[in-house]
Amino acid sequence: MFQHNIAREVHYLAQANRRMALHAWRPMRVQGAILYFHGLQSHAGWLWSVGNAFANLGIAFYALDREGCGISSGEKHGFPDVRTLHEDARAAIDHIRREVPDDVPLCLFGHCLGGSVLAAIASCSYGQLPYDNLVICSTWLGKMHDRLSEHERASIDLDDRQSLWDAGLKAEDFTANPHLAEFIRNDALATTHLQNRERKKLLALEKAYLAADAQPIDAPSLFICADKDPLVDVSSTVRHFQRLCINGSTLLVNQDKHYLFFTPAMGLVVQFTADFVKANGHYAYDAA
Repeated sequence: MFQHNIAREVHYLAQANRRMALHAWRPMRVQGAILYFHGLQSHAGWLWSVGNAFANLGIAFYALDREGCGISSGEKHGFPDVRTLHEDARAAIDHIRREVPDDVPLCLFGHCLGGSVLAAIASCSYGQLPYDNLVICSTWLGKMHDRLSEHERASIDLDDRQSLWDAGLKAEDFTANPHLAEFIRNDALATTHLQNRERKKLLALEKAYLAADAQPIDAPSLFICADKDPLVDVSSTVRHFQRLCINGSTLLVNQDKHYLFFTPAMGLVVQFTADFVKANGHYAYDAA
């Protein structure tokens, strides 16, 4: 198949005096759409080839730079709360639906920490988001609850320090490609540190979807991960995913790096996801 170069567009959403960047790759004939939530370190600038690959398969690909990340406004070392993340997602979806017909399936796709964001906003009590299917990719769901004691989590909730916490992310865990690893190490827009007081918001994401009264996600859902991901406990995450997503399935890819879009598995992941999106439309969500 001949690959076209699809021009990236950047749309800015005005959200409560904030300027949120929504990056878009739009094909001529749209058969599906994806709204992508990036991880802690990355941003939409990592997706130059991914957006183009999806668009060549008929998928309109949108990536929202989280507040303080990429070219969106906000505090670089901060993190939004769950309600703000939900409101930003809703604004992005509304924008996408003005460009993409209602009968085109819309997928919410969360990578790494973006998967935790997605799980929280899709299961929280602020109102159901209008989407048709969902993908969580390379995410350790429930990581802080799995790794930290109750006392350690309580300490994070009480921590109001503005000093910086190092997430300890290494480029070599993301990709084996030396050029892409160098890009990651020198990316001026990447977020590698948060203020210590912001970690309680990461914990709040997990509380939202691990809570006993969390709203189950019954839209068609897919978990994708490298089977030997160095940053994810795959078996633990699959258990959390199966509890939360009652109509879910799993794709484990034969890779040992975290960012699948920077590995030889990119084409497989893009094709599988595009097929999943197209095949799972018209989910009966409550648009109210």
